[in-house]
Amino acid sequence: MRFIRSFLAQSKNITVAHKIFILNKLLGKRLPLFVTWALTYRCNHNCFYCGTNDLMSEDLDTETTLSFINEMSQMGTKIISFTGGEPLLRDDIDIIVNYCKTKGIYVSMNTNGFLLPNKAEKIKRIDRIVFSLDGPRDIHDAIRGRGSYNEVMEAVKLARSKLWNIKFTSVLMDANLDCIEFILDMAQRLEIVTSFQPARKLKRGSGELNQLLAQGERYQKAVKELISYKLNNHPFLGNSLSCLSHFLQWPNPALIPCAASRIYCRVENDGRVKGCGDEANIETLDGKHLGFKNAFMLLKPFGCLQCWFAAQVELNFIYSLKLDSIVNSFRSF
Repeated sequence: MRFIRSFLAQSKNITVAHKIFILNKLLGKRLPLFVTWALTYRCNHNCFYCGTNDLMSEDLDTETTLSFINEMSQMGTKIISFTGGEPLLRDDIDIIVNYCKTKGIYVSMNTNGFLLPNKAEKIKRIDRIVFSLDGPRDIHDAIRGRGSYNEVMEAVKLARSKLWNIKFTSVLMDANLDCIEFILDMAQRLEIVTSFQPARKLKRGSGELNQLLAQGERYQKAVKELISYKLNNHPFLGNSLSCLSHFLQWPNPALIPCAASRIYCRVENDGRVKGCGDEANIETLDGKHLGFKNAFMLLKPFGCLQCWFAAQVELNFIYSLKLDSIVNSFRSF
């Protein structure tokens, strides 16, 4: 306990969210400190491995969305990560981002970047933008659509001019397992922290097997390559060593400490609240009718053997007080 108190008092880099998290861990309390929120499943791209466009449910209206944010703020939420689909397709995205900021919430957004030139002014108060980078132009375009590589590079320039924090996520698929060196070289040249994670087994929404699924010896080799980069302290590799070691077990069931419904949760576009974004999580409560607070508090903490989202895995390891994951997370905010 004395070590934890000293660490919290002396560290200059640790965020408010980290402090609240560790104290709540020690006290055994639950709160939605981190929220991932799919604002819409509509998307202007049709990435080969995704299937999100098949999820055709009605998005929450603006009033209900703001009500959720207000309840999150009252409960202690410090970080919201908006995802989709493409969040910038929401006509009220400026209202949503600005309301979060009035509540003192750190706002991150995953976007393919195509709409950013027309929406940058609307989301000017955002804290972080997350883009996907899956390899050189030919590989990236083959996965995400012709011209998407150039779109991302132009979006990075724009985001940098706005002084936003920028991050890359790279999805490991059969098509890009040989692109680790390229991606990390690009990350270092652009000075953008990049995290890796395996692609889903199934296309979201359609339930079809992902034809680009990464597995077998080539996948193991790619993750071991990432581990080697981490051991050599690559400055822009965002995964912790614990996270990468966990990914070596993909796609076999792998037990991991679980913080879902304890310090984080996921909100779907129609207001359903669940512990995490993994499809193995079957408990989903109707936040639109229950309200966000009631839905979150009714969720039962659980654990599963299929946790493969990088951010989720890192939070789980932070929750279990793995020091390398805690230290590694400082660079994300």
